[in-house]
Amino acid sequence: MNTFKITGNSVALDADGYANNVTASSGVAFTLITDETTDGLAHKIIITPSGSVTGNYAITGNDANGSPISETLATNTTNAVTSVNHYLDTIVVKAPSGLGAETVDIGWAAASVSPWEFLNEVWGPLGMGFACVKDSGSPTYTAQQQYGDGTAFDHATVSGETTSQEGTYTTPVRAVRLSWAAAGEVSMYGLY
Repeated sequence: MNTFKITGNSVALDADGYANNVTASSGVAFTLITDETTDGLAHKIIITPSGSVTGNYAITGNDANGSPISETLATNTTNAVTSVNHYLDTIVVKAPSGLGAETVDIGWAAASVSPWEFLNEVWGPLGMGFACVKDSGSPTYTAQQQYGDGTAFDHATVSGETTSQEGTYTTPVRAVRLSWAAAGEVSMYGLY
């Protein structure tokens, strides 16, 4: 039998945790206070501009497993925009080209993910059982799986949970992870 354990204590949203009221320079990377959160999880990035200039903010960094990722966030109001990807570290945010005098807050959302736990290809005849234990805080979490191409799928029953839960996989999956929508600590234990 094979076992695994994933533990994470997702920190709360901090809309200016990376940069507070920093001045934008056209096409230049912002100077960030830090380029990662303290919880070791990958979070979505939030950008809140002070003005209403239309622009594309370029984000680069590493995902939860350390692979390079990037995207562009378009803004045209003072409303916050949130990245699609989850960033762990080595984060760089570049201001849009042609941007005038404007300040920006850059931070992280509560939405976060653990690194993928890649599973041994030898599965037992009964599939896999797992338990997610709420350790502390008030987390909202989901168990996720992928089949080899990196696309995350939510578990059929352990999804949007706020209490300790258990679940199973009856057919093999390539990797599993935890995903948070609200801060708190959860541990996932698996046996296959």
